[in-house]
Amino acid sequence: TGHIETGHAKTDDVSTGQANKGQTKTNPAESGDGKGTDADAIDSGSTGALNSATIITKGISLFKAGKVGDAYAVLHPLAEAGNAGAQYLIGIIFAKAGTMLPDDVLQQASEAITAKADTKIRADHRTSNDAAQRDADRQAAMAALAHEYFKRAAQQGHIGAVFELAFQFERGIGTAPDMKRARLLYKVAARKNHLNAQYNLAILLAAGNGGKADFKQAYIWVLAAHSNALKTSHTVLTPQRVSKLAQKIRTKIRYHDAVKARRVAVHLTGFAA
Repeated sequence: TGHIETGHAKTDDVSTGQANKGQTKTNPAESGDGKGTDADAIDSGSTGALNSATIITKGISLFKAGKVGDAYAVLHPLAEAGNAGAQYLIGIIFAKAGTMLPDDVLQQASEAITAKADTKIRADHRTSNDAAQRDADRQAAMAALAHEYFKRAAQQGHIGAVFELAFQFERGIGTAPDMKRARLLYKVAARKNHLNAQYNLAILLAAGNGGKADFKQAYIWVLAAHSNALKTSHTVLTPQRVSKLAQKIRTKIRYHDAVKARRVAVHLTGFAA
């Protein structure tokens, strides 16, 4: 059947919504006025005056400004209260910027998750005498914590978190590799028009990873991804990149099936590729 490329797309942008609808845009938080950090303001009793959306926006602003510790302090209480958006963002912090968090934060989070979850997270990453082992333990703890928070958000229907879970299962990040589960989760997010999920699902389907190869379904999803790529300013999944994958998959199916796939993709996205 020939080999289809396996280079998956993975965005590093922070978003509280679906990737194909564009990343959340916020202005970096202003600070340095001598009145304490934004995290201090939240902790000092102003939480009741802020709704969830405001807290999340503040957390994103802090994260983008490089104030990862403050972003965590702002978002963590909301995440623990069950807010899916905050849970997703805490997962993003652990996955992408956990090295910027203090050791005690990682330690406390690991112990708290271990107490609640059915998967033990190694919390004693500072005890090894070997620097490389300590670093490996810390990386593993951050990945496992990200997985736990993505799972919590995904269980509430957060599509960004569903995609992140799929990616982790595919790559074995923070959990054991499970290609079948990755494929299923990518499909859940793809049906909600998540661009990255559509592209990655097309690759798995074409390669036969996580199940039988299905070039017809792969072509549907890569066309859907191309439609969404045309509507966004995605810096990784450009229309040109997606089109190259579509062309490769197209050679594997008949003309009639390609026409049908295009109709289905238009129905899914509301936009002709």
